[in-house]
This record gives sequence, C-alpha cells and structure tokens, in this order.
Amino acid sequence: MTTSVVPAGWLETTVNARGGIELATFEPIYPSMVDVVTSKDNMFTPEDAPVVLGLHGFAADSVVTWSRTRVIESLVKSGFRVILLDLRGHGRSGAPLDISSYAITYFVSDIVDVLDAYSVNRVFLMGYSLGSVISLSAASSPVFRERIQAVVAGGAGGRLLPNGSFHTLESVAMAMEAADISAVTDKRARAYRRFAEATGADLRALALLQRSLLGGVHIDLGSIHIPTLVAAGRDDFVAGSPEELARQILKGEWLQVPGNHMNALLNQSFADGVSDFLLKQSYAQVDRT
Repeated sequence: MTTSVVPAGWLETTVNARGGIELATFEPIYPSMVDVVTSKDNMFTPEDAPVVLGLHGFAADSVVTWSRTRVIESLVKSGFRVILLDLRGHGRSGAPLDISSYAITYFVSDIVDVLDAYSVNRVFLMGYSLGSVISLSAASSPVFRERIQAVVAGGAGGRLLPNGSFHTLESVAMAMEAADISAVTDKRARAYRRFAEATGADLRALALLQRSLLGGVHIDLGSIHIPTLVAAGRDDFVAGSPEELARQILKGEWLQVPGNHMNALLNQSFADGVSDFLLKQSYAQVDRT
C-alpha cells in the first residue's frame, strides 16, 4: 500500500473508469489560488481556467512525483486548474491482477474517463517518464488527440523512446516478482525495486505492467501535430536527449535542466520552463478564438 501522504489542500476524488477500475485523482488548491487567478494581470477566471492533467512515472504516484516539486504551485498560481491522476496499478488507484488491464490503450482510456468525470473537454497533458509515454500515446491517437491542447513530456528523450518505441524490461518485471530485493542482481532492476518498496507500490501490479509492455509500444511521432515540450535532466541517462525526441515531433520543443531522471523535475528551471510553455500555448489558443 502506498506510503505517500496526501498534502493538505489536495482534494481527492475517485473516478470510476471502464472495466470497474477506481482511479484516484487529486486537485491541488493553494490558499492564494483564488486571489491569483482572478487578478487583473491574469486573463483566466476560475470558471474558464485551462486544465492541466498530470501523469506520474513508473512505481511512483501523484504525491511522490509532484508534491516535492514547484511545478504544481507554479501552474496554479499562473491560473491553471491542475488535476493529478494516480495511474492504474499505482498509488491509491485500483491495481487489477490481470495482465491485459495494463495495455497502453487502457491508460489512455483512463485519461478520457477522468476528463469526462470532471466535465473537462480539452486539456494540457503533463507527464513524467511513463506518464510521458502515455501522454504521447494519447496525442498520437486519432480518437483522443482533438481533446489535447498541448503536451509536456518530462523525463523523456531519445533513449526512452528511440524512434517512438518504448520497451519495458524483463529484468524489472523479475525484480518486482522476486521474494526479496537481495535476490535481484541486475543493478537497474534493483534500483526500481528499491524505489517501488520505498513508495509502497503494489509489486504484483508493477510486474504485470512491465510484462504487458514487453512487446513494446510504438508511437507515431510524426502524427503528433500538437505543441509538445520534451524536458529532461542533463544527466538523465534513462530519458536521453530531449532534443533528439522533440525533433521528431512537428511542433516539438525541448528543455534541458540540471539533474537526472529522479531529481530534474525538482529543479526550479523545470517548473519555470513548463509554466512558461503552457502559458504560451494558453495565450496563443485564446488569441485564435
């Protein structure tokens, strides 16, 4: 069971997704939010605030990924409404013990169910690591991409998605299935197992997710015509180069900040870059209407 503690001011809502899965969602509210979003310098009111949906990484959850960063508070103070989703198999969301439940299409359909539950028509997607893979998959979907205004793919780059292909590792699946971490000899897999234990993640669900995606997920990056920011740390050897990935997306931009895969999003420059990008997209779309 997750060890994370929901911060004060985060409103938790359970969404019933297709297949009977219960998804935990959170909407962070800060004390100064109302004053900020209604200030004369902000074109958004609470009623028409653009919505950002945040998707965390593998073995993490919304609290673990986002609460330590300045990203959420920065977005809220810029006038955005932020909703965070615990992915299926993670955090406080349901963790089905059926391998077919972890196909990438189910993660994308969960996004739709969350938006419908919140009565949100269009959204800015903000993912990190696995959350970025899901966000880009949604952006390439002919069925769903019309509802996406822009994408932030954090913790992503040419190594995570070489030519748009994402593959999980058998060694990580085996690490999650091991009776004890001492039995895990692969260094990278051992690190994932240690992180999963620290977050109180459901090891069985994580193993099923890894095995479900062993065959790979291919994203047609050329079909993504939505403004996309790819952001990663300079020492992120999991993601690789954000520029390499961004150059394969028609309206791709990239941001490289200090840090590695685990701590780049804690950097103030990450929060500033994400906020600036999403504000620019929001203003541009308002100008076109």
